[in-house]
Amino acid sequence: MLSSTHHQQLCSRNTNIPNHHFNCRMASGDRESSTITFSFVNATTNAGLTVANSNVVEEEVFSLVTVVANSLSLVGLIFAFITYSLFSDVRSLAGTTLMNLLAALFLLQLLFVVGVQKLRDNHLCLGLVFSLHGLGLSVFTWLTAMTHDVYVMSKDSNLCVRDNTSARMCTFCRYSIIAWGFPCACTCLAVALQDFSMPPDNCWISRTEILTYAFALPLAFITVVMAFFATRAAITIKCVSDMLIDRKRSRKWRNRRYVQLSLYVKIYALSAAVWLCGLGARMTGIQTVWMVFQLLFSVQGLLVAVAYTCNGRMLKIYSSTFRPRTDTQVSCYGTAGDLSCSTSLQLLTWETPPDAV
Repeated sequence: MLSSTHHQQLCSRNTNIPNHHFNCRMASGDRESSTITFSFVNATTNAGLTVANSNVVEEEVFSLVTVVANSLSLVGLIFAFITYSLFSDVRSLAGTTLMNLLAALFLLQLLFVVGVQKLRDNHLCLGLVFSLHGLGLSVFTWLTAMTHDVYVMSKDSNLCVRDNTSARMCTFCRYSIIAWGFPCACTCLAVALQDFSMPPDNCWISRTEILTYAFALPLAFITVVMAFFATRAAITIKCVSDMLIDRKRSRKWRNRRYVQLSLYVKIYALSAAVWLCGLGARMTGIQTVWMVFQLLFSVQGLLVAVAYTCNGRMLKIYSSTFRPRTDTQVSCYGTAGDLSCSTSLQLLTWETPPDAV
């Protein structure tokens, strides 16, 4: 065996080999271990590079999926907004409130795409944060207003909608003040509680007090109100439909109201799940939860647009609009000079009409 001093002299560091391989040449008598190679960091470095490369690829793929989903959501929301703006058949109070919901969702998705770029300026980042939270609350308030409209319309036992433009405008103004004003008040509260000396954390509110008092508690309050009106609307729909004598008409009306109400509840549950994932990702710091939040946030606009533009009612409106119309002409009685083409009862007789007094 060689001494430790001789062993150290025989060991030479080969600087030409990457990852700092150390070659130590032993004595010629020891043939079983003629050369010992120490690779201190080779395996660790290769594993680290592999994990880093895989993480970079996964982040790039996920970013691409998020951008594509947000783009599809924006296009779908624009298409839904234009659809409800053009067709007069859906331009009712429910359609007008839906257009405001689509506008809030569009602005929310658009600002989210901007926020993914991680703005460097702290003031712009804070403005983006407050706008996102305000628009997020406005989505919930508009859904609550639409549920309240279903409850009010279900109380009409005659099942006919009275075309009162002034009353409809007053109701819409009340909905607008509440649905836009309440989120603005919560946003002002968040601005008052914000410490502007602290930079925002990745364009997200970092203080727990702001998330609690300016977002979580208002969202819980809106959820309670939404559940109250949804329950009252479901009970009212059942009671009104049971009072109708025509069972076929009653069943048709009840199913239509239930579909409308269930759609509002599903959209509300989807939006609530998205924001709960965001709050959970912010408080726990788990990357998987944050990725789920980004994915759900990106596709919610597309799901809402598909739900409101690809249903049976809208397909009927599309088909009736683009279907070629056949002109119907009233039959003429007598000659053109005597009667002309009219449906007047006086012109349906051959007698001369009396003189007007």
